[in-house]
Amino acid sequence: MAFETETPETPKDRLARLNGELRQASAQDILRAAISREWPGELTYVSSFGAESVVMLSLIAEVDPSLPVIFIDTGMHFPQTLDYKDEVIARLGLTGVREITPNETERKVLDPKNMLWKADADACCALRKVRPL
Repeated sequence: MAFETETPETPKDRLARLNGELRQASAQDILRAAISREWPGELTYVSSFGAESVVMLSLIAEVDPSLPVIFIDTGMHFPQTLDYKDEVIARLGLTGVREITPNETERKVLDPKNMLWKADADACCALRKVRPL
């Protein structure tokens, strides 16, 4: 008795298949396929909630408003930016938004006066944006 084993799809083959299947699909259908069929439970969108990201956030809200969306609160945003983020979340009905922040102990050691951005912008971004992810 012979057993048949299915060969796993290579990333290259998967890309070719998806390109063929979704070539004429709408943005919503592509997003729906990614979220529900191809990578269920594995996708997260990281957003600054800037004007450019609202298009993608709107598509996410239409397809799956519970998709995890990460907002990095660097501690350096203007209050208006945070208000705008909250307004976008409410208007679009996004339910999967999570905020992450820099490690407070590390921040106090590396940037006690919140001025690291002036001396070393890369170190500031590493502390406030990269490490939290």
